[in-house]
Amino acid sequence: LDLITDDWRGLHRSRFPIVMEFPCNVEGPIKPESEHRSKIPIASAANLTYYLDMDPAEGGQVGQVIRYTYDDVRAIYVAPSYGSWLAMMAQALESKWYVLCTAHQCIVPARLAR
Repeated sequence: LDLITDDWRGLHRSRFPIVMEFPCNVEGPIKPESEHRSKIPIASAANLTYYLDMDPAEGGQVGQVIRYTYDDVRAIYVAPSYGSWLAMMAQALESKWYVLCTAHQCIVPARLAR
């Protein structure tokens, strides 16, 4: 939790923060134009970040997990909560859809692991 809080604070203290661009294309109950401070980064990779959405659109839940991809400026609803997202990730690891990439010390889709 401390790392998540530090990342969020760091993004908003930075002179050039890497944050979501709005308006963006959305899939699910996500506001296309929203204050980026209402998004808390919880995981990231080269071109995407998972966020807790603290200001969802109608039909969404505070704390829902969304995935933002920088290449196509798109936010996609992933899970209703951090707990359910974590359970989905655990299931993906158990089923070997995702594996640990020791070369980069991160979790990647099995098809990309070397």
